[in-house]
Amino acid sequence: MGTTVDSGLVGNYCAFLMATPTNYVDLEQQSQQRFFELQRTLILLALKVSYFFDKIFRPASIYQYDAMADAKAVDLNKKLQSLKTLRRLPLVRLAFAVHGLLDSSRNLKELTYTLFLWQWFLFKKLNLNKSKDFELWLKNVEPQEIAKIQARKVNHTYLHINLDSTNLNDLKNRVKQEPSDYVVLQLGAGQLSDYFYKAVDSFLAEHPETEILYGDEDTQTLTGERKDPEFRFSWCIDRFYADDFLSHFCVYKTSFLLKVIGQYINPDEQVKYNLPLLAIEQAPNQNVRHLPSILFHRRSKTIRSEQYRGPEVALRKMALEQHLQRLNLKATVDFSKQGIPRVKYAAPDEWPLVSVVVPIKDKVELLKNLIDDLKYKTNYRNLEIIVVDNNSSEADTLNYLGQLKYVPEVKILKYPHAFNYSAINNLGVSAARGEVLALLNNDLEVIDPNWLGEMVTHSLRPGVGIVGAKLYYKNNFIQHAGVGVGIRPISVHLHRQNHRSESGYWNQLQFTHTVGAVTGACMVLRKGLFEKVGGFDEVNLAVAYNDVDLCLRVRELGLRILWTPYAELYHLESATRPSDALPAQIERYGREIQYMKAKWRRYLENDPCYNPNLTREKFDCEGREL
Repeated sequence: MGTTVDSGLVGNYCAFLMATPTNYVDLEQQSQQRFFELQRTLILLALKVSYFFDKIFRPASIYQYDAMADAKAVDLNKKLQSLKTLRRLPLVRLAFAVHGLLDSSRNLKELTYTLFLWQWFLFKKLNLNKSKDFELWLKNVEPQEIAKIQARKVNHTYLHINLDSTNLNDLKNRVKQEPSDYVVLQLGAGQLSDYFYKAVDSFLAEHPETEILYGDEDTQTLTGERKDPEFRFSWCIDRFYADDFLSHFCVYKTSFLLKVIGQYINPDEQVKYNLPLLAIEQAPNQNVRHLPSILFHRRSKTIRSEQYRGPEVALRKMALEQHLQRLNLKATVDFSKQGIPRVKYAAPDEWPLVSVVVPIKDKVELLKNLIDDLKYKTNYRNLEIIVVDNNSSEADTLNYLGQLKYVPEVKILKYPHAFNYSAINNLGVSAARGEVLALLNNDLEVIDPNWLGEMVTHSLRPGVGIVGAKLYYKNNFIQHAGVGVGIRPISVHLHRQNHRSESGYWNQLQFTHTVGAVTGACMVLRKGLFEKVGGFDEVNLAVAYNDVDLCLRVRELGLRILWTPYAELYHLESATRPSDALPAQIERYGREIQYMKAKWRRYLENDPCYNPNLTREKFDCEGREL
C-alpha cells in the first residue's frame, strides 16, 4: 500500500548504519585508509564528470516549477535559492544518478542518502581528511531530505499500482486485496515526484469530492536529467478525447474506481484507454480535478506520444467509439495524419437561423469580401447578415450600403455615435432574429467553407457557452488560438508566434479544447445566452476587453468557452478599430484595464484554464520565470 515512509524508522536505520563501522576500527587501519582513499578519489572523479555535464545540460528552469510545487509551505524565493544551492552540491547529483540507474523506489533513494552518511562516518572514524562535500551534505541537504520523508505523513492511504497492462477484473481484485482510500494507477516507466503525497493529500483534504485527479508531469531520464515539463489545464472532455493524459498516470478514489469497474459488463476489457473513459462517464465534471503541480516523472516522453502511433491508434478509436455509443452521442471519430483523434458531432436535424453581426466604418472592400465569403464560400445557408454602420463617410461605402438594402438576407443599421464596439454589437444583436449569433469583424476572410457549421454545432452542445475560431494573419501565422486570461496585463492571444503548420504547446493547436476566452472578432453563441448575461459592457468596456468580460460572465454560469481549429479564417486584425496605443486612446485603455483588474481579479490571478506554472509575460506558453 502506498502509505508514506515513517521518519522514525528511517532515523533508526540511519543510526544503525552509522554505528556499524565502529566494529571495524580495530582492523588494520593502513589498509582501510588506502581503500577508502581510493574509493573517495573515484567518487570525486565521478562527481566532477557528473557535475560538469549537469551544468551544461540540466535546464535551470527545472528548479522554478519545483519551487512552485511547494509554494504553500515555503516562500518561493527562498525555495528557489535553496534548490539552486542544492544544485551546486555534486553529491546530490550523484545520489539522484545512482537512484535513477538502480530503481525508482523511494526507499532506495533514502538508502542512497543513508550510505552517504555512512561514508562520511567512516572517513571521520579513520581520521581521514574531512570532505567538505560531506560536511555540506550534513549541514544543508540531509535535514531537507529528512523533512521530505516526514512530509509524506498523510491523512489518506494510497495504493500505488504500477502495471504494464492488465484487464479490469484483475485490477479490481488487486484493489480489493489492499484496502486504501485512493489508487495511484501507473502504466509505464516513471516515478512519483518527491512532493506527490504531500501535494495530493493536501489537495484531497480541500476537495474531498474529487473522484479523478491528474496533475502535471515531466521527463526524468535514468541519469536524473529533468526536461519536457507538461503543464496541464482544468478538465476539458474535448482535450481528453484528442489527448489521453489519464491512461498512463492518474489518481482514483478507491470506492469510485470499484464502482466503475463493477458496473461495466465486460470486466475482461483492457485497462488502457478504456478505464479513463468509463470513469469520466460516471464522474461529474466538477469531480474530475487538476492539481497544477509536477506529480509524476515519466521515464521517457514516448509514454505520452505512443497513443498517436501504430496499433495504439486503432485501440483508441475502438475505445472512443464504444464510449460515444454508451453515452448515446451522435458523433464519429476521425484521426489526423499525426494520429490525433477528432470527435465530430453530428449536425442538428435542422440548422438554426444564424444572425451574423458585422460592425463597420468605411473600408468598403473589406465588407464586400466578407459578404461575398458568407454567400459563396460558406456552406451554411440559413443565415441573416446585420451590418452596423458607425459613421461611414466614404462615397464608395455609402453606395455599397445603399445596394445592400435591397438584398433580402441583409439588414443595415446606423450607430451615429463615437466608436463603442460594445454598443455597436449590442445594437446589432437587438435586431437579430436568429437563435444563434455569429459576431464577426469586417476584416475576416473565409478559408474553410465548413467553419460556421463547425462553430454552430459546438455552440448547441450542452455545457458550451461561446465558440471561437482559428484565425491567421495573411502570412499564415496564428492570430488567434484562444485567449489566455491573466497575461500581460489582462489577456493575450495564445500561440501568436506559431506558424499555421505548427502544432503548438503539446499539440493543442490541433484539437478542440476549452480556453479562458475567445476574441470578439469571430465568436458564435446562442442569442438567449448573450441576452441572459446582458450583452457586451458598453459603459465600462467600450473598446478593449469587452469580449474577455463577456466570456468570463458566461463562465460564471458554469458554461465553457470552446476553441476549435476546424473553423479557419484569415483576420487582418482591427483594420477599422483605433489602436489602443494612440495618445487619444491611452486614457480610455487605462480605465478599461483597471476595471477588468477590479472585477475579475480571481481569474486574472489564477485562471484554471491556464496553468499557473506558465508564463504571465508572453503568449507562447513557456514555463513561468520566478
